[in-house]
Amino acid sequence: MPEPDYSPTSTWIERIKRHPIGAGILFLFAAVTGLAAFTESLQTLTGYFSASEVQTEQAQTSQSVIATEQSRADAILSERIVGTWSNSMEFPRSQGATILDKQATFFANGRYTLNGHYRYMGYVHPIMISGEWTITRGVLNYRVKSSNVQLVVAEGYESSTQLISIEDGLTTYVDPMDGQTKVDRRLN
Repeated sequence: MPEPDYSPTSTWIERIKRHPIGAGILFLFAAVTGLAAFTESLQTLTGYFSASEVQTEQAQTSQSVIATEQSRADAILSERIVGTWSNSMEFPRSQGATILDKQATFFANGRYTLNGHYRYMGYVHPIMISGEWTITRGVLNYRVKSSNVQLVVAEGYESSTQLISIEDGLTTYVDPMDGQTKVDRRLN
């Protein structure tokens, strides 16, 4: 007669053989518990990925709202800047020239002119500059297309000016030449 095997696995298998109903209940319990754990794991994973998708959609929506609000703010500034303004922005320095006056006119079609006068060697000369402008993210960007003061502001010159506000007939901005806050007044 073979010697009985008392290993834990063997004993467990022998007990299952002797009690098939108990084994079935045990198997059913293990299956349900395992299925419940598996289902819970799936729900956790699904919840995680759903939350990630929602967060991604919320971030995209938030970025879209910010971009839309910025576009609206730029559109409002673009409407408000149309007109003629005194101009206190610094010009690049030219030896011997003194700026007497200047005014900038911004047109709704994205064009601008800068006109004024400067004194050089005792004579008064006109300043006539024109170009294109846009406002993006609260920054006035402009490019010179034509200039009669090539030694001071050449054609093709580009610059950006951080706008602070345009309201009540005043434009407040940071002058890119000297970093100072300036205020120009609407003339028309």
